[in-house]
Amino acid sequence: MDVEEFEAHLAQFGSRFEDWPSNLRSSAFILSSLNPTAKSLLDEDSRLRALFAEQPKLRAPADLVERIMLAARQSDTNPR
Repeated sequence: MDVEEFEAHLAQFGSRFEDWPSNLRSSAFILSSLNPTAKSLLDEDSRLRALFAEQPKLRAPADLVERIMLAARQSDTNPR
């Protein structure tokens, strides 16, 4: 695995190697241990995901789907 592949897999699976497919884990671990660029990418992803995890969860209003559907129906009957 090269750094480019590592970065693509990191974007897909995240910074926790246990979430990666088993056939990629060891290569990713070795690369991130030996390559400073891969290690930096891994650390950056970990920090970013931690920041997202700290944020409060936002919930859409319960009637959001109904409001969107109503607006869509209205735009179909009243084209601009």
